Amino acid sequence: MNVLVIATHHGAFLTLQQLKQWKYKNVVVVIPQSQIDKYSRYDGAVFKNFEKNIRKFCGKKWQVYVDVDWDAKQKIKEAYAFLKFAGKTGKWLVLESGALLGGRHAHGFPPFNTTYGVTYQRVYPRLTKLYTMLGEPEESKKLCTSSFFVNLDNPAQTVTYLPGEVFHRADTLYEQSFGMLSCIRYQQMVAEAWTVNFWMEAIKPTEASERVAYPFDWYAAYAEPVKKYLPKQTYDAIMKNAELTWWMEELVSLDL
Repeated sequence: MNVLVIATHHGAFLTLQQLKQWKYKNVVVVIPQSQIDKYSRYDGAVFKNFEKNIRKFCGKKWQVYVDVDWDAKQKIKEAYAFLKFAGKTGKWLVLESGALLGGRHAHGFPPFNTTYGVTYQRVYPRLTKLYTMLGEPEESKKLCTSSFFVNLDNPAQTVTYLPGEVFHRADTLYEQSFGMLSCIRYQQMVAEAWTVNFWMEAIKPTEASERVAYPFDWYAAYAEPVKKYLPKQTYDAIMKNAELTWWMEELVSLDL
């Protein structure tokens, strides 16, 4: 599987560490120039040397580019245009920093022949009434941009909307609505996804339901080898959340 990683923050090192451990060969990294400029104003070597450290980690085996015109508001189309500019062909999985591969990645690409394969941001877009009960709009067409597929061999700019279980991510329903049993079952589902992204949840204080539903131990496993590239506060938060969920491995193995 071809993989493009969009390096927009330090979660990129965890994404790349997993790809390295799983022996992915065709990996391309793009760093928006705007992110390099932003980090250059921060204190600390892990910020100022962000581009340098990405290149050091990738070495000669993976290609690293800096995109001076990257438009974060058009991430899906930007990824397509960038890969075309880089002379790539075929189907690509695009991962934002902090996204990780799930158990289904070994099956290759899900079925789609359009230009893009995407999911909605909400894990359960049909449960509109539940979202409104939590103060959110009834309808939301917002797309998940932390993980998606592009097909460079189809220039028609067509879209396939994939099932929500393809890319698992944080959702308001698990944080504020669903009970503990549903959260446990969600972590079982997460293990069978193509990709997961719980980066923002992994680096902040979490609620009990989040610690049950989200696989923070995955993040700890990939944070440890790249500790020197991460801000200390970020690393400490990841490890703390993982400590609070160490018992989840036994729970998710139960037939609930």
